Amino acid sequence: MDTLLTLLVGFAGGLAASIFGGFFGAAGGDLWAALKRRLGPPAPKAVPFDWKPEGDALEGLKWVRSFEVEKAELDRGYRIFLDSADGRPVYRINRLVRDYLMVVPASPELAKPTSDEARSPSA
Repeated sequence: MDTLLTLLVGFAGGLAASIFGGFFGAAGGDLWAALKRRLGPPAPKAVPFDWKPEGDALEGLKWVRSFEVEKAELDRGYRIFLDSADGRPVYRINRLVRDYLMVVPASPELAKPTSDEARSPSA
C-alpha cells in the first residue's frame, strides 16, 4: 500500500510540476520580455541612406560608423541623435556597416577630454 501511495504521489507531483512549470516558465518569459522592452534602451531604427531628420539643423549632425561610436562619444563628446518622432536612435546601412547619426558638440568647450587626458592623473 505504501508503494502504491508513493507512486501516486510521485506521479501527481510530476504532473503538477510539468503543468505549472511550463505555465510559470512561459509567464516569467513574457514578464521578462515586457520589462526589458519597457526599461531597456529603445531599439535603433533603420532609415534609408538619404534620410534627413525633420526640423533639425543638419550642420550639427554627423554619420559615424558603428565601430567608431564609442570613441566618438568618449573622445570627441558626440552623443547619439534621437529621432524626434519616437525617441529612438537612427542608423543607415553603408556598405554592410551601420552608420549611426550623432550630434556634434556645438563648441570645443563642450567636448570631453580625450581618453589619454582622462586616464592621466591631474597634477
